[in-house]
Amino acid sequence: ELTGMEIPCAALAPYVHEGVSGKVVAAFKYRGEKSLAVHMGRMLGISVSGSGRFSGYGVYVPVPLHPQRFRARGYNQAAELCRGMAEAAGGAVVALRQVGQCQRHF
Repeated sequence: ELTGMEIPCAALAPYVHEGVSGKVVAAFKYRGEKSLAVHMGRMLGISVSGSGRFSGYGVYVPVPLHPQRFRARGYNQAAELCRGMAEAAGGAVVALRQVGQCQRHF
């Protein structure tokens, strides 16, 4: 359990969700193009490792997907992005477990 621990972390958002990158995100999020999520994750991993801003970080943590959404999509797109990032930049993917009800963000 991580309660009470300070864990250094960093975030990266190199693409806006419009244009080509928005279409790619929509394809893997809503149309089942799972391989695009892994490929985009690899591109993100190259960006992460090439930036130098994230040296020392080696764990990728995808946001848990609600079980109903997981059943509808068949996979967690955030986990696939993280898998691609770990493949390209090195490191591990560590899954979190949802323990309660969450509100939809959008």
